Amino acid sequence: MSTLIHCVKVKSSSINCPCCSAKINLIQHKGHGATYARDWKSLNLEQVLFLEAWANSEHKLAYMDKNTLYKRFLSKIKKGKMKGFINRVPFNGRISELVSAGTDYGSSLIEKIPATQHEKLMAKGPYYKLRLPRVRHVLKRGGILN
Repeated sequence: MSTLIHCVKVKSSSINCPCCSAKINLIQHKGHGATYARDWKSLNLEQVLFLEAWANSEHKLAYMDKNTLYKRFLSKIKKGKMKGFINRVPFNGRISELVSAGTDYGSSLIEKIPATQHEKLMAKGPYYKLRLPRVRHVLKRGGILN
């Protein structure tokens, strides 16, 4: 049995089959954060520092997309030497982890909502907002989630 490998060009939300040219719709399944972080018992130092910076900022009650979050906190990330947050792609992963971190034991640290669920947000989402009581509780405990 031989395996054929073909490159295909993605056009918006579909591809054309390389063998028969049939249109195939692509579906991206999106979850609520990084599933592997749900059973974490604690956060690492960089995650604690990032949450602390966000919780102490003027943006602590704002809904922001990842792009806005990154732009608003990049200088604090650099100043705090948070290497896991400094580059854009890993930053997205760290936010995803914080959305689901420790949710096996308590509520999420960060609320994630699609733009359609918030009447004031017109652009594409999702949007993120701190759950300040939960974040403050975890920060008081040095990053312990359970």
